[in-house]
Amino acid sequence: MQLYPAIEIEMNSNDQVIDLLEQRTDVAFRFGQLQDSSLHAKLLCRSRLYIVASPEYLAKHGYPESPNVLDQHQLIGFSKVPALNTWHLEVDDRALTIHAKLKASNDETVRQLTLMGNGISCLSQFLVSKDLQQGRLVALFEDEITTHHQTIHAVYYQQDHLPKRVRIFIEFLAEKLKNIEITK
Repeated sequence: MQLYPAIEIEMNSNDQVIDLLEQRTDVAFRFGQLQDSSLHAKLLCRSRLYIVASPEYLAKHGYPESPNVLDQHQLIGFSKVPALNTWHLEVDDRALTIHAKLKASNDETVRQLTLMGNGISCLSQFLVSKDLQQGRLVALFEDEITTHHQTIHAVYYQQDHLPKRVRIFIEFLAEKLKNIEITK
């Protein structure tokens, strides 16, 4: 905003896939694999996914010995984007699709529920890195899983002439996030 003081930004936060035209939205962020569409996309960054639980949850319910016993635990998932409920843990030679008893419509709510000891979730490193470093969350199955990264794209309609405000915003985000290849 300092570079462009006249710019106005309205942010709407939810984890639903919206119709940009219907919602009168210039740019949306999409996490994970993109579906085929008429939208153009710019990769902004990649973020590692972690399976996490709070120390309080683990003290009360025990540390799951393997991914095979996750169905015996309280799992926290997503209500609006079913693809986010497929965790990249190999169980019987395929990714694990969880059946969460507790679901939320956005990642920050899932994070808060996990921090409060309500169960185990799968979240991006950019959301949980500080929680992991400060011991508020514990990463599970670190020796048993294949590291998986979630891509984060800015999506927009390509027009004959992309509005300058949209082009500048996407370029700004790409520049700010280009070094946030979160892979550790």
